[in-house]
Amino acid sequence: MRSGDFDFVAPFYDLLARIVFGDALKRSQCYFLNAIKEGDAVLIIGGGTGGILMGLDRLNVPVNVTYVEHSAKMLKISKQHQLKHIEVKFIHGTEANIPKASYDVVITAFFLDVFNAQKLPVIMDQIHQNLTFSGRWLQTDFVKTSKVWQRIMIRAMYLFFRLATGMEGRRLLNFDEYFDNLGYKKITFKHFYYGMVRTTLYQAG
Repeated sequence: MRSGDFDFVAPFYDLLARIVFGDALKRSQCYFLNAIKEGDAVLIIGGGTGGILMGLDRLNVPVNVTYVEHSAKMLKISKQHQLKHIEVKFIHGTEANIPKASYDVVITAFFLDVFNAQKLPVIMDQIHQNLTFSGRWLQTDFVKTSKVWQRIMIRAMYLFFRLATGMEGRRLLNFDEYFDNLGYKKITFKHFYYGMVRTTLYQAG
């Protein structure tokens, strides 16, 4: 299940992100969306307030999107986006509520970081089971760096979200290791916000 209840932070989540990171988080999520092709079945899980939907819509490529979000308030905000080119099926739930289907692309943005080291491989494997052979997984999240100020910032964010949402994650994990264990290949990646954020395109193999 999704770790933590993000209903409390939903009303000011986007504002807080802009104050701290500017548009870096938004740009990072959308950077590799051009890897999505017409007719792809796309699964977005933990999409938050749905900013990524606007990025997908701007591609002007008709795709079918399944959008799973645990926070009812975040899901409500997501539904308010005016979309012209994509069809979205909104689902209030967790990875356990993903409809049984074969998806060409999975998108997780700032979602995997809420889980601890014991829960993360279970969550990722459950998502992986819904991806087609040679499907693509677009992952965006914070990454470990050697910069002291960034390490302090990440610790502060974990503390804030643990207190505000009760999420179980307490430290930033090395997501590459978990993707390697599932047999994914790293196709390409791009860093944002002084290397603190990374978006990565993986392919199942």
